[in-house]
Amino acid sequence: MVQKTTKATSLPIITWSGQRVTTTELLARQYGAQANNITKNFNRNEDRFIEGRHFFRLAGANLRALKDRMTESHSVTSRHTRELILWTKRGAARHAKMLETNQAWDVFEALEESYFEREEIQGAPRRLSTVRDRVPLLIDSVLIMARHRISLPFIYRGLSHYVGVDRFRSMTFSDVAKAHQFAERILTGQDTDNDSRQLQSNRAGLLGQQMQLELNPPHLLDSLDRTKPLAVRFN
Repeated sequence: MVQKTTKATSLPIITWSGQRVTTTELLARQYGAQANNITKNFNRNEDRFIEGRHFFRLAGANLRALKDRMTESHSVTSRHTRELILWTKRGAARHAKMLETNQAWDVFEALEESYFEREEIQGAPRRLSTVRDRVPLLIDSVLIMARHRISLPFIYRGLSHYVGVDRFRSMTFSDVAKAHQFAERILTGQDTDNDSRQLQSNRAGLLGQQMQLELNPPHLLDSLDRTKPLAVRFN
């Protein structure tokens, strides 16, 4: 049975790691498909999806934090749910491609304009992140610490400098998403020269170019131990 499509503008707004996301059930309803089809396509093609880029898998403290943020009228899952997958704009696009229907692509374009990018289009002010918004960064930091034997304060400072602020609590909602993606690249060994240049440039702006040249302190990417096996990402 094909489900009735809901208008993108009437969707409950769900955010995680500084970006808008949606659940499997809501995505299926939009695409006129069954939630089970979305799940099957994901399970069959899981190697094509990257956690943190196409989806977030929430469990434990992360899932409780999301449930606490949502009101009863906009609940995204049952209180008995132990794991929840949230799809980003990229993940939603990948599912539209897998479903291979004109309706799915038409709906995705509407979602892209009216839901995923609506905040930017309307020019809403950038708001500071909350402690709950920054939970994924705390998990990232612990994983980096365990993998590279770097102190947590040093990691916090490096992730903050990467997005041009001096501390976690100064990050905006969108800054959290950028820092999280940077941390994911560190954990998977995919950080780039551009990441290093951005980190150095932002740190110079925060500390002062002359002070950085005189002290020449190592930054986060300089301190990574690249001789050990990559860390396994978990929630």
